[in-house]
Amino acid sequence: AEIGRVSNYAPIECFNPHHAIRVKNKGVVVDYVICFKCENYDIWEDDKKIGGGNTSSAPKAIFDRVLDECR
Repeated sequence: AEIGRVSNYAPIECFNPHHAIRVKNKGVVVDYVICFKCENYDIWEDDKKIGGGNTSSAPKAIFDRVLDECR
């Protein structure tokens, strides 16, 4: 599954992630690591990269708001 709307262009390959979602379920840890600058993400399961893809910057405002509310 893609996060947000997939871009229609080739993203910049900077991958300097500032956002992530960590899911723990039945002893398995899955991290979705997101770089909104180049609109790419990686998926890690138990410290092994298992996938990734591209996204859009559309969800960034929601991530930023939630993180700001946690301060």
